[in-house]
Parts: sequence; C-alpha cells; structure tokens
Amino acid sequence: MQTPDWARAVADLTEDEGADHILEMIGGDNLRQSVQALAGGGHILQIGFMEDTELRMPAIPLQLRRATLRGVSVGHRRSFEGMNLAIDSFGIKPVIDRVFSFSEAPAAFKRLQEGPFGKVVIGVA
Repeated sequence: MQTPDWARAVADLTEDEGADHILEMIGGDNLRQSVQALAGGGHILQIGFMEDTELRMPAIPLQLRRATLRGVSVGHRRSFEGMNLAIDSFGIKPVIDRVFSFSEAPAAFKRLQEGPFGKVVIGVA
C-alpha cells in the first residue's frame, strides 16, 4: 500500500510529535515530506535516490526543526556480495541479546537503554 501523504500518517501515529529518525531514499520532492514528518531535533539520513538525484525542499522548516540532514553512502554491490560470502564461509553469527516482536518495540528500546550485550532485534512475529 502506498501512502502519498505519509508525513500526515507519521504525524497521526506520533500524536503530532514527528519521527526522530527518517531514512530518506526517494530523493526529489519526497524530502519535503521527510522534513514535515520530522520531530524537533530529528535526523534525516539520505541513503539513496529512487526518484531523483536532486533534493528539493524549502530550507526554513529544516532550520526551524533544528534538524540534521546527513548523506550516508554504502559500498558497492561487489563489496556487499564479498562480505556476505565471507560471513557464510566463516560461519560468522551476530551476538543477539534478545529478539522482540514488533508489538514489543517499546520494551526493545528500553532494553537498548539498559546496555545489552549484543544486538537487540525487532522482528515481525
């Protein structure tokens, strides 16, 4: 299901507080919605461009929210495939502290604050 006005959906879900972190991967005019959906002092991580390689938005909402917009790059596909081959070949397994269902997300974030040893995983059960 697509949500054209997803910024409004975020506002509704957060009681108009907004999201603290947004992964922006569309580009183009979608960044405008990312800023609208952002909580004060929030962060937008630009991790890709599906629609357009240019970002368009008014600067004032970003400034008024005291927001951070940061570009994040990842390696190329060949490196990703090589990493996965090494993980499989050497049987590397992450240390997992605990797995929470999606409905237990608040408890998972609380566990993060407690300083777990290993990863805290939120998954759809």
